[in-house]
Amino acid sequence: MHRYRDSMADDLHDQIASLSSEVADLRRQMSRKSARAFNDTRHMSAEFGETLREYLNAALPEIRKNAHRLERTARDNPAASAGVAAAGLVAIGLAATFFLRR
Repeated sequence: MHRYRDSMADDLHDQIASLSSEVADLRRQMSRKSARAFNDTRHMSAEFGETLREYLNAALPEIRKNAHRLERTARDNPAASAGVAAAGLVAIGLAATFFLRR
């Protein structure tokens, strides 16, 4: 009986050691996967930032042209253009907020 109990204790000890080793392996794997996921996310956000920068650079001449047009209209019709200007500023603010949050 004593030998049987010692054998079971040894088996249990071996199983615990095996499980500990498996847990350590899983932790290493998760650490590598987490590092890869972080790097992938960082790379994707850099690509998104570059795409957004290219888009804004391409759109900038049109934005400037429209701003000059709006300025001329505001000078010609100050009362009528105040409401349009306010709505435009709100739209630009919302668009900027949308792009900056991503």
